[in-house]
Amino acid sequence: MSNNNETMAYIAKLQSISGQITFSMSLIILLSGIIGNLLNCLVFAQRSLRTKPCVVYFFVASILNLIAIFSGVTPRAFQSFFSIPDQTLTVSVLCKLQLFVLFSVRTISSWLIAFASIDRYLISSPDVVLRRMSNLKNTYLSIIIVSIISFLFWSEVGYCFDANLIGTPQKCYAKSVPCRIFNDLAQSFITTIIPSTIMLIVGLFTIRNVQKSKKIVGKNKARIRVTMSVSFEINPRLLVDIPCQLNPDIESINGYEQEQLLSLEEACQPLHNILGTEL
Repeated sequence: MSNNNETMAYIAKLQSISGQITFSMSLIILLSGIIGNLLNCLVFAQRSLRTKPCVVYFFVASILNLIAIFSGVTPRAFQSFFSIPDQTLTVSVLCKLQLFVLFSVRTISSWLIAFASIDRYLISSPDVVLRRMSNLKNTYLSIIIVSIISFLFWSEVGYCFDANLIGTPQKCYAKSVPCRIFNDLAQSFITTIIPSTIMLIVGLFTIRNVQKSKKIVGKNKARIRVTMSVSFEINPRLLVDIPCQLNPDIESINGYEQEQLLSLEEACQPLHNILGTEL
């Protein structure tokens, strides 16, 4: 009985800390995310840069990041700062629409950054055939294909998620355990692990191509810096998403009671959602 009281007190403390962090992080992420991605859009929208396939990928990814921020963070920010109820928690259509948009744009954005890494590999290749594959036609085709696949894949949100749920970390949540596990694994692998792995591997091959080339040293260094900057961009996403996506496996190992598990996850879930939206 004593251990149970200590556990519940610890969970209550976590909930309080999570609420305070979520309150602060919502504002920080909302402002920094909007400003940063707007600046990206202004830079990448320049006419002199729009002819470069890599820039097109980043431009579209920045727009999608803005959509993710507005759809994921704004309702929580309004609820925290202005006491405006988050309708996505109580209205089924809004709940499903928000998650569909959020999951889709995050997946598309991740894959576009991976495609940008592939494009850098192509333009750094000594093979003329590979270099010719880096063109705007293939870029737009890739964006359309990955968008269609993402929208079709995440259409399952309409079946798996609903609002006003009881006994779940949030009211807008997966309706069943299979749906929850499927979505956790899908977000982990399709949105994070697979595109991140592609970025790392392709980035290393790109650096090797640049180092082997006989072009101007200054240009080589610049390309290496750009490649490494985007390759290391995946680290925050891995640090935030992977531990949270492993949560179902951890729960099956732990010996806590179901009520305590739900309370603990409810304390951590808002922070994960806030960070995940930005990353």
